[in-house]
Amino acid sequence: MNQADAKTSNPCTENASLGHILLADDDQQTCTAMSYVLRHLGFEVTTVNNGRDLIKLAMQSTYDLAMIDVRMPVLDGMTTLAALKRNPTTSDLPVILMSKYTSAEVSSKSKALGAADILTKGDLKLEDLKTKIVSALGYESREVETPQSKLPASHEEAVTQSPAAQMGQTDPWTQAASSIAACTSAETRAAVEISHLYLIFEQIKQEISKLGNDQARQCVRLVEMDPGAMGCVLQYVNPAWKIRINAGMEIIISVRKAVEALGVETVRKIILNMPTRPDDPVTHPWMIHWWRHAIATAHLASAIGPSVGIDADEARVMGLLHDIGRLQLINSEIGHSVIRTYDVARNVVLPITACEQIMLGVDHLELGAEFCETHGLPESVSMACITHELTNALRHRLSEEDALRSAMLCACDQIANASGFYSLPGIDLRPLPAEAHTFLAPVQAQIENALAQAQADMHWWLGQNAPAMFHAKVDITGINVVLITSHNNHWNPYRQTLSLAGGHVTSFPHLQKISDHVTRPDVVVIDQTATSVHSDVEHLQLIAQRFESIPILLLAQRSDEADMLIEQKHWKMHLYDSPIRANSLLQAIRKLTANPNGGQQS
Repeated sequence: MNQADAKTSNPCTENASLGHILLADDDQQTCTAMSYVLRHLGFEVTTVNNGRDLIKLAMQSTYDLAMIDVRMPVLDGMTTLAALKRNPTTSDLPVILMSKYTSAEVSSKSKALGAADILTKGDLKLEDLKTKIVSALGYESREVETPQSKLPASHEEAVTQSPAAQMGQTDPWTQAASSIAACTSAETRAAVEISHLYLIFEQIKQEISKLGNDQARQCVRLVEMDPGAMGCVLQYVNPAWKIRINAGMEIIISVRKAVEALGVETVRKIILNMPTRPDDPVTHPWMIHWWRHAIATAHLASAIGPSVGIDADEARVMGLLHDIGRLQLINSEIGHSVIRTYDVARNVVLPITACEQIMLGVDHLELGAEFCETHGLPESVSMACITHELTNALRHRLSEEDALRSAMLCACDQIANASGFYSLPGIDLRPLPAEAHTFLAPVQAQIENALAQAQADMHWWLGQNAPAMFHAKVDITGINVVLITSHNNHWNPYRQTLSLAGGHVTSFPHLQKISDHVTRPDVVVIDQTATSVHSDVEHLQLIAQRFESIPILLLAQRSDEADMLIEQKHWKMHLYDSPIRANSLLQAIRKLTANPNGGQQS
């Protein structure tokens, strides 16, 4: 790295830097994301990719703080820390270590060596990061504010300048760097609290005003098509729901029962009195994108829910409102900043929810649950908001009933994403829950029908006015793919993504299941995102030997350090570690099949 090019500064804070941070991380994309956030906290940042270069710069210039990754080539973080503290020139430099996982042993060792603190990468909110840095610098008595960027003055200017309107360009980081605002959790919550539940489609008011009082079925259908309408109706029919529970009263969790209880006339009044959403050409395409995902997830949940003992009507509500926190973020007065955050998030190697925590101070899962409680929505909807992205390990901490509900909704969420109904462009693809194969197998036909119904809804409501997709689909037509995955079913998100892009996909649960007569693949994709590569070394070794002359793409957990295993075993594999994004996965396959000896994907 050219050190002259490494130094960067924030235009918003160039004249009033809070300090100069020396940042070391061998993962360039993670390093870019972290330095980006630090600049927006008001710091000047210089980056290097190993401990040796950091020590050299620390001895040549004056810095206020060093932030060092624990695991790096050339010189790791602990060794670098020890060297800095032994040298009289750098011994007073405060150091914060960064690690993927922070154990008690690592924390203890870092403190013993003189680290001011240690943080876990990808699992730290903006305010917590700022607190750790301020403490390490000794600024506790000094108020440190996060610089705020101004929003565009007009919608026309927003369309011109927003990175969302400039997708497809090669350097979205440069586009976003001068405009994105990193909000604190207090600012984000304040903006969401005063936002309204708007109708996605104003024509619902026209349609519902035509209904007679005896047309309850048509009324239910209209309300179920719009998350804002559904939220308002359920809020109205369940006032003070905690009091209702304590009094032994029924909590209404289906639109059908809500319309029966209120009557068509009352529901009509609720819908007609809902506020009109301001016309905003920046947020509107993202909201429509979100709506498509919500509708598809609702249809899937209604089809799959009964197989795990959840009423179809209740499951539909959970599916439609599971991402209500993200809708409220986009709808709020900081909506432009939220859009810019998502536009940047799709280009960094962090899950989008983690980017929300870093850039906005809080994620949509937490906001959704808080919104449900504040607005009196049923507890099952709140649980859907907070648990639909849980991993298998975290899901097992829930009660058996809640874990099953979470697994069902997670499966619906991922099937919708993998079938092209993305909630956001560049959304992360995740493995299906471990329990999914048991409750998906009996309802294959219902799932196909649910997706067809969702597509019909898109045409009914959007017609020719549907906004263009954010990305053109990457085409892999004619490419033969062998997918080896422990989740070997039709609805595996990676299989769905590859198939929808035109690939000829044959999937197997294990190498031994692959017939000698299978068509010679152009590329082999190994899905290890649900299990550790270290628990399956022998199987991976056999795959590497069987397909020695064919490009192999290994999908793995980022925390698994699969790159070190590949290097140690001398496997001819190309690593793609999480988060897995649909278009970039397809682009990686295109690149590998065009140039089988191409560089490693990361």
